[in-house]
Amino acid sequence: MSEATVLDCLRTYGLAIFPFIYSKTQLAKVEKEYNDLIENGANLALDVAAREDTPANSYGISLQRKALSAYRFPETSALFGSRTVEKVTEKFFAGQPFDYNGDLFVQWTDHTDVPASGALHWDKQLTLKSWLYVTDATDGYGPMRAGVGTAAWTRYIREDAMFDGVPYGKIVNQVQEKGFPVVSTGGPAGTFFLFATDTAHDATSIDPGKRRNILRARSRPHRVKQWSAWAHKL
Repeated sequence: MSEATVLDCLRTYGLAIFPFIYSKTQLAKVEKEYNDLIENGANLALDVAAREDTPANSYGISLQRKALSAYRFPETSALFGSRTVEKVTEKFFAGQPFDYNGDLFVQWTDHTDVPASGALHWDKQLTLKSWLYVTDATDGYGPMRAGVGTAAWTRYIREDAMFDGVPYGKIVNQVQEKGFPVVSTGGPAGTFFLFATDTAHDATSIDPGKRRNILRARSRPHRVKQWSAWAHKL
């Protein structure tokens, strides 16, 4: 798939999905790196979100991608440091300065009846996320859903709020599921997708005995981060 096609998918639909991007050998290496990060990554982490004893039933760590050793984590570093994805991101943000996949999030989530992400919503800060399902993310494994094409109008809510000086906490970002198709981003282990977070999205429940393992990184324009810091103080 060409960079132009990926960019068109992001601008039109809000996401671009690539089912099973790895060979079995490569995927085994990714799984090994993921397990290493889960077991030992807290030593590198900026933040640890341990919620095993809550309805969220998950464990995750946030860290700086560039802090990872490319020698120890070659597959993770190659995917989330991809120059091809970076070029798509540059074109998507249309010349705005941004941090490319600066934050990396590593997470597992076990059985949840009510996902922690809540109802269908869009993110208040424009972000392009790179997301990898390390394990299966078919029905019952909690794949994320996305409202196709919703970014065509949700982005204006945020831009208007930025222009009008609306306090961050008063921006309403919930979306009623009506009038647009909602699709699953899920697939077999090794499914990768790019996702513009202006697109309405939510998670789905995870059945008992199943677990969803993910790696994801985010790119965000500097102006959006600056606005968020300012709007939080209003």
